[in-house]
This record gives sequence, structure tokens and C-alpha cells, in this order.
Amino acid sequence: MLIDKASTKRLILKLAAVSGKYQPFTESDRRCVQREAVEFCGDIPLDAGSEHNQYRLEFEMPRPAQTEVDRLLYTPRGMAWVEGTLYERYSLQEPAVKDLLTKPSATRCKLLPQGTVVQVETPYTYGDWVSEHLVCLSRAMPIGSPLVMPSYMMDKFYVRRDLALLGIETVTVEQAVVIQKATVLHKTRHSHYWTASEAEAYRNAFGIKPVKPRPGSMLYLSRAGEHSEAQNRFYPSELVGDIMKELGATVVLARNTTYEEYHALGEEAETVVADHGAAMCNLLLWNTKNAIELISDRWWTSCFLFLAKALGISNYALVRVDNMERSELRRKIIDCLECFN
Repeated sequence: MLIDKASTKRLILKLAAVSGKYQPFTESDRRCVQREAVEFCGDIPLDAGSEHNQYRLEFEMPRPAQTEVDRLLYTPRGMAWVEGTLYERYSLQEPAVKDLLTKPSATRCKLLPQGTVVQVETPYTYGDWVSEHLVCLSRAMPIGSPLVMPSYMMDKFYVRRDLALLGIETVTVEQAVVIQKATVLHKTRHSHYWTASEAEAYRNAFGIKPVKPRPGSMLYLSRAGEHSEAQNRFYPSELVGDIMKELGATVVLARNTTYEEYHALGEEAETVVADHGAAMCNLLLWNTKNAIELISDRWWTSCFLFLAKALGISNYALVRVDNMERSELRRKIIDCLECFN
């Protein structure tokens, strides 16, 4: 019988937990309850049910915003050990098998008197960074001790940029360190179900004061030429760009647009049409009234639907773009715009 890698990993993590070498979140820690439904119009994504809504999930047992931990050993991969045990609740993410096999010796580690680390779930893309890391940091501002970051995270330009914008002192971990007095900032919500308080904290931390958009203004956020850090998928971005120009929209190429340039687009963002992707995080910068998310059956999450809800965007539509003729795609976008009006 063949056993896949995921099954092998689960077995090894379970055995490590039994031996005391690893402490994962418990079943009660992970248990969720269903809350309110967030509605949308347009197309229903694949495997997203049969109704025009998605339900928010919350942890049944609320998680603390932060925890104080003594002598936390922190590795370049963001793994957190305390007294010989690897703790998921203090680590950057769930460990890989190699993380259990490569525990550094605490006696050989550099000592830091204090430091702050962030516990998240999916530290892969810019969208993850905003939704998880920056939300945790925004809620905790001002940070009381240097932020301790794995070197591979600090290699990302947007991580360095955002931490500089927040004025956060950082320590880059290239070799394991022991933090004498560690503060762990926890991801307290399940998945990417944004809340209004998180969106407000983010805006406050970055000093964002969205301007009033020009009535009738419209942006198209295009992924043309983009390559995902996690899930590659295709959008007919050039075709959509032509359609949106006909409809009077400003076309924004995500790969060529800076953070400052996104800020400056606020007056043109009454309606935002966007390929599903991290560029939609820029809704946090604007006072958008209407949003159309272009989706593919190859990959979709409800992250931006819940972000829009958190920002008070009441008009939200999803439009599937797979194998779509130009005329049909144009009609579907226009139908959504007319529905908003």
C-alpha cells in the first residue's frame, strides 16, 4: 500500500506529539463554529456551495492575542521550541518533518534578552502577509520589543517595506536564537475571515485615511504578467483590460504599481474590478463602494469577500472567467455593474 507524503507527515507529527517532542494545537483549539453569512452576486465558485453567500467560521475557543514565554528557542524557519518541545502555538506555521529532526542546541544559540514573534498559519504570499502578519502586528502596536523574523521572510521586499513603514525594529534570524523574554503575537481568527476591527487596526497602524472616490470612477486591477508565490492560475487579463477600457476604467498593472501609487489611486476607486489576487489587499487603502472579483475554478478563496465585508463594501460580485468568450465576459461584467446601480 502506498502512503502519500501528507499522510506520512501527519503520522510523524502524531508520533512526535505522543512522545512529547511536539505540541500541536488540540482538537478543541481547532474546533470552529459557523457565524453570519456574507452575501455576493454573480457566479458561485466551484466547491463553494449552492447559495450566493459564504459563512464566517470562528474558533469556538477564543485564542489570546498574545502570550509571554520564557526562553523561547527560535529557528531560521520560524519554529519555536520551549524546554525541548516544539510548539505549534508559538511557531510561524505548522512544522515540517525536517523541523522536528533539526532542533538546534540551546547552549550554542545567541541570546536575545527580549523579542516578539508572530504565530500565523500560511506565511507564503503577500496576501497572507497582509491578512496574518500585518493584522497581528497592527493590533499590537506599538510593539514593545524587537520583532524577531526568519531570514527567508526578510528576503521579501514587501516585508522589509511594510516593517519600515510601521517603524518596527527587527532582528533577522539566520541562525537559531534563544529569546529570554518572548512575546508571541497570535493569529486569533480562523483562516482569512477578516473582521471590521482588524481592518480598522490595519488602517490605524499605517495611518490610512481613505479619500472620497470620484463618482463613477472605476479601476481594473490586472494580474497580467504576474506569477503567484503559491497557486498559479490563469486570468484573461489582457482581454478584460480591453473591456474595462471600453467601460471607462483605469487599468492598473499590479506587477508595475508601487504601494505609493496604489495610495494615490483612491479618488479613482469607487468601483474596483480585479483578478483574484493580492492586489485586492489595496482595498484597505480606498473608500470603495463596489467590487467585482474575477475568479477561476483553478483557485479561489473567500479572503477578499470577507475583507470587503470588513471594509463595509456592500456591493460585491464574483465573475468566473474560465473559457469565456469576449462578448459573454463583457455582458457579465456589465450585468454586475448595473446590479450595483
